[in-house]
Amino acid sequence: MGCLSKIIKSVILCFALIGFVSLGGGDFIKTKWSEHVTKHSQSIEEKASKIGDFSKIGEEYELSKSVGLFGYNGVIAEHNSSGQKMVIFESKKGNDIITEDDIRNNKVEEKINNLSKKFKYSAIKIEDLKLGTKGTMSAYGKTVPYVRFSAKVKKVPFGDIDGIISAYDAEGDSRLLISVNEKNKYSQIIAQEFFKNVKK
Repeated sequence: MGCLSKIIKSVILCFALIGFVSLGGGDFIKTKWSEHVTKHSQSIEEKASKIGDFSKIGEEYELSKSVGLFGYNGVIAEHNSSGQKMVIFESKKGNDIITEDDIRNNKVEEKINNLSKKFKYSAIKIEDLKLGTKGTMSAYGKTVPYVRFSAKVKKVPFGDIDGIISAYDAEGDSRLLISVNEKNKYSQIIAQEFFKNVKK
């Protein structure tokens, strides 16, 4: 009896679906899904436009989401084929996360450790931070400093990461620029190509 009941329910469900589709239900679902995707992408683009002009980043990069961290607004982009992430956070002068001078004067580790202490109960925890070589790259139409790093990150699917931390300072506001990938998969070329095409 139980098996017959399941068959009858399945047949009724099939007829209901056929009726729903024949009355234009399929188009309704497609329209609603399209509206949701459009609204979501507009929302990311609107928030991203406050952080920079991303119109020239190229097809191999995609703005994936807008984020908030420690009260700072940011945007995450992804390199489609490698999965490498590029993150930009905005902050106001005097309330910077990390500045260009912090990178030049070897204060990045101290700043990150201070942030970690402040937010020790946050969802993501950084451990074994090791800073490497320094360099410069182009972002927002100027040359900015960066420092390479590696770290262990707790509470994320992959534990070990490599990347860069950079900063852009301007009158009235500044940006924290980060690019990361899984250990041994990070590409400086991918990061530089992205950041050089982000404009003010």
